[in-house]
This record gives sequence, C-alpha cells and structure tokens, in this order.
Amino acid sequence: MKHNIIVIISSILWASLLFSATVEEYDPDGDLDDFNYDPNEDVIWKEQQIKIPKLSSKDTLSPIDIEFLPHFKVYVDQATLTINPKDKVTRLWVLLVSNRNAKTAQFIGIQCEKSRYKTYAYQTKKGIKKLKKPRWNHLNSYYKELARDYLCSIQNHPLKKNEIHSAITYNQKFDFLEE
Repeated sequence: MKHNIIVIISSILWASLLFSATVEEYDPDGDLDDFNYDPNEDVIWKEQQIKIPKLSSKDTLSPIDIEFLPHFKVYVDQATLTINPKDKVTRLWVLLVSNRNAKTAQFIGIQCEKSRYKTYAYQTKKGIKKLKKPRWNHLNSYYKELARDYLCSIQNHPLKKNEIHSAITYNQKFDFLEE
C-alpha cells in the first residue's frame, strides 16, 4: 500500500512539473523578429548563356549503348562535354547513325535535377543550325536512357566530368539497380 501511495505521489509530482512548463500562446499579430526569412536569399534557377561548340573530329566520338534505339549507333562527342557549375546543365553533341548510315547530330543539354532536356542545335551538311527558341522537354525516349545511364546520378544530380568520361569510355552504365 505504501508503495502505491509513493507511485501515485511521484506521478502527480511529475505531471505537475510537466504541465507547469511555460508555453507561449500563439499570437497571429505577434512580433516576427525571430523569423529570419530573407526572400533575397532564395535561389532562382537561371539557365546560363552558352556557346555552341563545333562537332569535333571522329577521334573524339565515343560509342554508347542506347537500348531504346536498337537500329542506331549512338555516339557522344566527349570533347564538347561541359557541365556548367551555375545552372548544372550537362551539354554535349550526340550523333545518331541509322543502320542505313543516315546521320543526325544534336547539341543537347540535360538538366538532371528537373529530368528534362533541350536541343540547342543540329549539325547539317551546311553547318550548325541553331534553334531559334529551344525549349525544355521532359526526359523521354533515348534522352532518358542517356541521362540515367551516363550523365546523371541516382539522386538526379549531374555526374562529374570524369565519371561521365569513364561511363562513356568504358561503356560502364551507371545502373545502380544492379549494384
């Protein structure tokens, strides 16, 4: 019985300590001095201006495996590979060659964090043809496979240049599901 009384008294003491803690009431018109939000510190993504490089020589073209395009050989121009540290867009020339030897080359950008791509220019027999108003598109078809296997991390960040070079050069796709 004595034990039960001690347990009850100690429970009451603990409860009174817990409920006696001061709690500030919410005041919707209160002072917001403690809230240090500064909208000027918000980071707004802005694409950086680019120069479209020339498609390099055959020596800098590296074959990659794109399962989505079984009737094409796909090459990337490693000499044109850039990753802009400000907008985090990976840009490079991609060359597609059909099994009938028809060729098309595109200068593209992949924004890993937003899962989108943009085509900036095409290579024609007359030279580079820049798109007047290139637009961002959701990653689909072979762009998705290119981004997933060679250019972007599993966290949707651009891979480092040396990681991309390794993936392309040694055709080591970054397929994290197999690890």
